[in-house]
Amino acid sequence: MGAQSRGRRAPPQTHRESDTRTVREWSPTWGCTSTQEIVEPVLLAQARRLTPAQIRFSTQLASFEQREDHILATLVHRPSGRVQQVRAQYLIGADGSHSPVRDALGIRMLGQPVLAYRVNILFRADLSRWVGDREINMCFITNPEVAGNLLYNGGNRWRFTAFYHPDRGQHPEDFTPERCLQLVRTAVGVPELTVELGEITPWNDAALVAERFYDRRVFLAGDATHLMSPTGGFAMNVGIQDVHNLAWKLAAVLKGWAPPSLLESYEVERAPISRVMTEQMARNLGSLPGATSADGGDSASSRPPTQMHLGRPEQFREHNLVFGATYDSTVIVPDGTAPVKVANPVTDYAPNARPGSRAPHVWLERAGERISTIDLFNREFVLVAGARGQSWCDAAKQVSQSQGVPIQTFRIGWGGDFDAGREWTTTYGVEEDGAVLVRPDGYVAWRCATRKAEPMAEIEMALKVALGHQVVEQVATA
Repeated sequence: MGAQSRGRRAPPQTHRESDTRTVREWSPTWGCTSTQEIVEPVLLAQARRLTPAQIRFSTQLASFEQREDHILATLVHRPSGRVQQVRAQYLIGADGSHSPVRDALGIRMLGQPVLAYRVNILFRADLSRWVGDREINMCFITNPEVAGNLLYNGGNRWRFTAFYHPDRGQHPEDFTPERCLQLVRTAVGVPELTVELGEITPWNDAALVAERFYDRRVFLAGDATHLMSPTGGFAMNVGIQDVHNLAWKLAAVLKGWAPPSLLESYEVERAPISRVMTEQMARNLGSLPGATSADGGDSASSRPPTQMHLGRPEQFREHNLVFGATYDSTVIVPDGTAPVKVANPVTDYAPNARPGSRAPHVWLERAGERISTIDLFNREFVLVAGARGQSWCDAAKQVSQSQGVPIQTFRIGWGGDFDAGREWTTTYGVEEDGAVLVRPDGYVAWRCATRKAEPMAEIEMALKVALGHQVVEQVATA
């Protein structure tokens, strides 16, 4: 939905085709946009189903102490004022951009604290007459009188985000209900639109990453470690990836599979990803209509509409940053292969299983049922071998038993657990007698393209490295 003439529906100035079909080649599912009040009950129900841990509402972490072998936390139940002390081995501060846990540790946020100033205007309005049968997620409004983003929140609920510029004498208090009503009607292009205004909230974009992701027994995750512009919609995704990386390592340490030093790889692997994504979102912001730097620099609103209304060509196509994010750490066993080269490192994703990469999606079949390789990876290590890779599976089972670390094994190909034709070996870069070892977070820890003389020794080494018991020399590649 672009700028519209008064009182009449006008066609969008332009549009961008969805990459859904391409994304479905890389994933067994597809993305969607949803509001927080819909997502959170789903996550809560799943958390209650999966874990016996307590989930408490209206409870504040008042303080904590790091001791030699544990954390002592003080909790306060806000409605009753009841105080309780809890002893834990580790603490994760996933407590948002203004993280009290991060502040208590004295960890700074580095980067740009203000990129642009915005105001969120929540409202209800029936726009079905103008939207028609079009599916709308987000619209860039390029009306000369007002610039911003219009987002659909389901039903008749919408959100308009307007930019304002303090260097031009504009302030949050300027956004009175009367002014916001005018902005919404101008943005939609319907002067007499019936609008029910909701919350009006000023905020600012930032590009910040924590200087450290942990301090001894306390770890930070999500917005506590990275504060990025929502221009791309990756903040929640990056936060979930943080915890996915950290959770299996904490479990491995707590279950005695790994030494505490394994946890150091959390920052090594996740911090570079956070910096890249934060920088990318800042670039996206700089190309939006109405956006400007905090110091009053160049504004996208000063550019011709044909150049500004869609933002950067990479925006909403950051496929390689999402699917192709790779880790380079001492808990990844290099196989001597070079990183896969692509024309555009932001948009162009080439599925591959080079160690340190996310294990790619390939459809598998068994007895007429189709599942994704992604469905094989869960809470344990998984060894996946080709049709002639039974020796790898046998070795993995023996290593699992001897080291007390669960390893699931699957053989793909004729006579194996699943069939995938040649697609699996081609995508994963192995022969029919090759194998890969995948971590519980779905990342490839080790790959051997073809059978080696001693599968047992190779699997033992791979598992020890993945769990931080052993360090291998990192092979330099071009």
